[in-house]
Amino acid sequence: MIARRWIPICLFQRRDVAQFGFLIWVSVAALLAVPQQSRADLGAVVAEGAAGAQFVRVRIEPFPPREGRAFLTVSAQNPNTGRPDPEATGSLTLSKPHSTNAHSQHGLHHAPLQITLDPSQSRHPGLLGAVVDLTETGTWSAELRFPGGSALDVLRFQLDVGSRQDPWIEYARAFSIPAFGTVIFFWHQRRVLRRKPSPRDP
Repeated sequence: MIARRWIPICLFQRRDVAQFGFLIWVSVAALLAVPQQSRADLGAVVAEGAAGAQFVRVRIEPFPPREGRAFLTVSAQNPNTGRPDPEATGSLTLSKPHSTNAHSQHGLHHAPLQITLDPSQSRHPGLLGAVVDLTETGTWSAELRFPGGSALDVLRFQLDVGSRQDPWIEYARAFSIPAFGTVIFFWHQRRVLRRKPSPRDP
């Protein structure tokens, strides 16, 4: 009985084992590739640190940020409880790329954007949020403030905004590996069926 159980395993050729291992590798790569693109749509943390009495974590959706509309989510944690403060309010100042306090090379002054962080704009309950229009590519400068803080109680960070890209390109990259794995699977099954002897053969 024991010998019969091991007979099917002995019938496998080394080539079959290598192809089966390759299929497993492709499947694992597909499982790792799709969640990576999914996390891109959910956003990522771009800054964290202290702003006055609050510990702040800033998340932007989608990530990486591109030219167009983006969603900012700000978590302001109470230092005493370590939990998000539902009563916290804040403001965000965004400066466009190449904007300075002086006039630009074209003789125009780019005024920074003043954005109020509102819980109603957040996609996550209990957190602050805002919708921003990133109209230019480049490095944006951001300053986050909370009421009652001094001029030094500011969290500064930067946003590297890329050019606009069609969503189907991102999803095509995410599903290219699973599609390739499916093609390899059917190709392997077709070869296996060709090697099997026909029931009519002697």
